[in-house]
Formats: sequence, C-alpha cells, structure tokens
Amino acid sequence: MKSTLHLPAGNLQQQAGYWVFAQHNGEWTSAAESQLQAWLAQSDAHRHEYQRALQLWQRLDQFKAADFPLRHSMQRLRAKNLKRRQCLRAVRRHSGTALLVMVSALSLNGYLSTDHYRTAIGQRQSLTLADGSQLVLNTDSQVSVKIGNERREVWLERGEAFFHVAHQADRPFEVVAGNVRVRDIGTGFNVSLAGGETKVTVTEGEVAVHPDAALTGNRRLDRWLHAGRHWLQTALALPDGGGVAVTAGRQWVARGGEFTGPVAADTGKEIAWRDGRAVFELATLEEVLVQVARYHPVEFEFADPDLQPIRVSASFDTGNLAVILNTLQATFPISIKQIDGRRFVVSGAKKPA
Repeated sequence: MKSTLHLPAGNLQQQAGYWVFAQHNGEWTSAAESQLQAWLAQSDAHRHEYQRALQLWQRLDQFKAADFPLRHSMQRLRAKNLKRRQCLRAVRRHSGTALLVMVSALSLNGYLSTDHYRTAIGQRQSLTLADGSQLVLNTDSQVSVKIGNERREVWLERGEAFFHVAHQADRPFEVVAGNVRVRDIGTGFNVSLAGGETKVTVTEGEVAVHPDAALTGNRRLDRWLHAGRHWLQTALALPDGGGVAVTAGRQWVARGGEFTGPVAADTGKEIAWRDGRAVFELATLEEVLVQVARYHPVEFEFADPDLQPIRVSASFDTGNLAVILNTLQATFPISIKQIDGRRFVVSGAKKPA
C-alpha cells in the first residue's frame, strides 16, 4: 500500500520546506514523489520556492557535526529501521519544527518580504518598490516581488512589465519570466510573457539573460540539447558564463527551446503600451486581434482563415475598442460582427452590388 503525505496549510515557502524535509527524512515513496511533481507543476513560483528550500537544506549540512537536534533525531529514527508508516508519522510530527527552522533561515537571508501585484484587463499600474526601483505593469499582468537584504527578485507570472531599476551592485535585481532569468546590469528594460514566449527588450543600460535552472529542473537539459549549438556558441562568447548580454536598443526572445537575439529592436514600439498605445508593423490581422483581446474582455473568431495573414501597420489607442475595430474595417476588406457580449466574428466584407 502506497502512503501519501499530507501537505500542511501555509504559504509556498512553508509548503516547499515541508517537501524538502519529507524528501530527506523518512522513507520517500513513489506516491509522495507523484504528489511533489504535481505540486511543482502548479506554477513557476512553486518550483522556485522548492529550489530555494532545497538549497537551504543543503546549507544545513554544515550543522551535522554540531548534533543538530532535528536531523539527529531523524538519523536515529532511520538507524532503527522503522516501518514506512512510522517514518511518515515522524516526518509529520517534526515537520512543524523543520518548517520553523527553514522559514527562520529564509527570513535571515531576506526572502520573506513578498508582495504580489496584478492588473485587470485594460488596466495599467505604476509602482515604486521598496528599493526605489520603478515597475509598470501592463494589462492583465501579475508579478510577485521579493526585496531581500542580499538580492531583489521579481517573478512575472503573466503579462508584461517595464522595470527602471535602482542599481545596487551588492544586491542584484533579477526578473524571472517563464524559464528565463534576467539580471539587471544597467537600468531600463521591458519583459513580456505570453503564449509560451518570453521577450526581453532593453531601453537603457544592459541586462544579462539566460535559461533558469532553478525553474526548469530536468527540463533544462532538454532545452539545452534542443537549442544546441546556437546557445553554446552564444554562451562561450561571453565572459564568465554570465548569460547573454542584451544592451540598450536590442531584444532577446525565448520561445520553446529556441533563443533569438540579441537583435536590434524598435524600443518605442515595444513600450508604447506605457502610453496606452499599441503599435504594429506588418503584423498579421490575427496577431493584432490577439493583442486587442489583451486590453479588452473580448474573443475573436475567424469565419474565413484566409483573412488571418492580412498584414497590418498601425498605431491604436488600446483603450478604445470601437475605434480599433472601425479602423480595421475601414482599412481592410473585412467585417467584424459582435455575436454576443464578448464574442466577435471576423469575415470578409461583402462587395457592394
């Protein structure tokens, strides 16, 4: 009979600490491993907190010689070769102490100050973080921010954000988006995460970007193998293996296991959203309507797929849906009809008799 673990209530840090503790103390079962993998699959934040807790546990190895009470008690339990059920009960009984130790250590390392921000569809928000850095969130975006004593970290869970960083050499500022980590070296940059694509555009100064081992886990190897020679050559061209350097006016994109850039970018177009504008240059009609749906609670369907690749070059006020749709219909041979509260159908316009 497979035994399962009962995850205690609490925040992600506490739950991550429980998983690491259970994994290293007691008889780890296939059922427990399945539980852990399901928990890790919930979000990037889950995987990140697990890696943090795992690193902390490894640091605690230095206390072995000092007869660290919790670890010593578990060692005695294992030495007695207790049955699986007894081990699981011991893990649950001691998990509160383990969590207290791990969370206290995390606190000492400056990782407990976490703030969460999100914007609704059509909303933008400007924020000043505790370190003085400026953060602007685009529509339907979400971030988690940790300002610690040794490092500053932001997780972009979805959407898009612009960062103007208060540079502090002794306290790095990093942004995690998807499987990409961005470390600030200069000052201003934009990060977007949508449709499996992470895009980093630098407006001022310089950043270093690279795949994040802490978030990808074993999948990191698959990504490196898939990216192959392109990533290896890029990494070898940089000093100290510090990731890909992206300077002002350039952009780097990660899509699946492929990496593009850095290449020259129209930074004005990329950050026009900060002024409530969406700028398109030879984008497909399908791409344009996908972006429109980011700013309004609407969905578009194409009655005729042949209309999707129509090329559009335009600048729109993202807050005015009616003007956007009217302009598209006046410029191209299309008709956009609303069929219920949020659904629109795009079809070819009928030619006048």
